[in-house]
Amino acid sequence: MGCGTLCLPLLIGACLQAAQFPIKTYTTADGLPRNFVTCFLQDSRGFLWVGTADGLARFDGRQFVTYDSERGLPLGRVFDLLESRSGFLWVATRRRLWRFPPGSSWPVYKPGDEKARLVLALLQDRSGTIWVGTDAGLFRFRESAGGNAAEAPELEWVDLGPPALPGLNVNALFEDRRGALWIAAENGLYRRQPDGHVDPFVANDTVSSLAEDRHGRLWIGTWRGGVARLVAEPVPGRPFVEFGCGAAEGLASKRIHFLVRLSDGRLLASTGDILEEMPAAGARSRCAVQRFPGTIGDGLYQDRQGNLWFGGETGASRVALNGFVSYSQVDGLGDLAVRAIAEDRAGDLIVVSRQIQINRFDGRRFTSVEPNLP
Repeated sequence: MGCGTLCLPLLIGACLQAAQFPIKTYTTADGLPRNFVTCFLQDSRGFLWVGTADGLARFDGRQFVTYDSERGLPLGRVFDLLESRSGFLWVATRRRLWRFPPGSSWPVYKPGDEKARLVLALLQDRSGTIWVGTDAGLFRFRESAGGNAAEAPELEWVDLGPPALPGLNVNALFEDRRGALWIAAENGLYRRQPDGHVDPFVANDTVSSLAEDRHGRLWIGTWRGGVARLVAEPVPGRPFVEFGCGAAEGLASKRIHFLVRLSDGRLLASTGDILEEMPAAGARSRCAVQRFPGTIGDGLYQDRQGNLWFGGETGASRVALNGFVSYSQVDGLGDLAVRAIAEDRAGDLIVVSRQIQINRFDGRRFTSVEPNLP
């Protein structure tokens, strides 16, 4: 394409109206430590943090700063990211929870159970408690006023009661509008009330992700049963699924990698290389579908500029939902002051910048040269 962007159709709602959204992908060539991207977080200062299979990167909109073993920080695979109210970045990895205070070292915390090999999910609730989901159950701790961890060096294990298993995988965490903590686990769903009471909602399936729609209804993504919307007032021991989105509703796959609620209220689910929109509350229409290249795995995230980011095996991809993709020096452009744009006989895009630099676009990056003028 002459514009150098990838435009794909997004099918919206039952009438399946098509819109075009460009996609831009960042890889190790742009500064990522690895191409396998697992999660995203935009912090309060506007930086976008990108977790990968081996290390972490910080993106300022122009370039990446990398934190990995080659730079003395053996993070390994990053599973989740959290910025606490104290302004510290918490990084979930194998066996460890790292804290990044700007301008100093990275303290390391370990769950209080040697069976916890993976730290999978992080959430800070409205009371300030930080919840930590692992492959050995749920843990918690509190930051002090200065942002440090509580005095106890180990994280406190949280008993979810039966039928929770001692080695229960906690895949995702969500706090609802009433202050209840929802725990997505390998054998179903748990709701921990603010008073500590735990309600189990057992299912013969692994719950992988959680999201709340604009009406306050909780949706769950599963590994074998697609997506489901819970009833308004779930009660343990009673049916708690009001509506399921599966093959009959047009879902391309029953395995859900991630759920995300967009700023406009739409709810999206990733199913491999498919991004699907869930019907609005009360609707039983077919799920809308958009197919993307590669695999949309972990890390479906919308930043404050409205861009949708997704990870996978091919890098960090940004979908410009406003219809525009910007290019800068990080993409090889020689100068941001553009004087002219043209297309050559071969169909390549040529951009002339202020410093008489000629920039040729190959469909992904610019190559900049300065002509030897007399």
